[in-house]
Amino acid sequence: LVCRETGIKGEKLKTPAKMSADDEALLENFFGLYGVTVKEHINVIEGVRTLAEIKRHITHYRPEVVIIDQLTQLRENKRFNSIREQFSYMTNTLKAMTMELDVPIILLAQINRGGDGKEPTLGDLKESGSIEEDSDNVIMLHQTDESANGITPVTAIIRKQRNGAKDVKIECAYQNEKYIFREIKKNS
Repeated sequence: LVCRETGIKGEKLKTPAKMSADDEALLENFFGLYGVTVKEHINVIEGVRTLAEIKRHITHYRPEVVIIDQLTQLRENKRFNSIREQFSYMTNTLKAMTMELDVPIILLAQINRGGDGKEPTLGDLKESGSIEEDSDNVIMLHQTDESANGITPVTAIIRKQRNGAKDVKIECAYQNEKYIFREIKKNS
């Protein structure tokens, strides 16, 4: 968000010593304009590992949306016969949570290593057909060519959309240093 709004490169935000006086002024201006809004509306909670903790945080903070970075990092204090069974339990529980607490959950997951280089399909989702089953939407990113001049060509593929078209492809340019995706409009 900060990179997109200020134009400051992500590397500089990670290492403030690399920021110029102009960058610092842009950052100060950003927080002057948006700081209160950002602080009031964005909560980043790290180290949450169980579904019970996620539910507790949702109940406490009442967010408009929840983003969970990395399904494989979640843990449960239950015994499962396989990773597939564990992921199925988790995605089923997260789906029930969205319904019960009336909050959308965006779950990030990796594709299987064998999927590298080729256009991803639902079958490439790591260890889980349950992600496909329990999700309302599945959007996959596919790097289509090598990066050049800080831009990586990426296709966003809507593989599943419960109430809409599937296998829709959106060509994008990813600006690596600023963490920005931009749709590439094709001339018709």
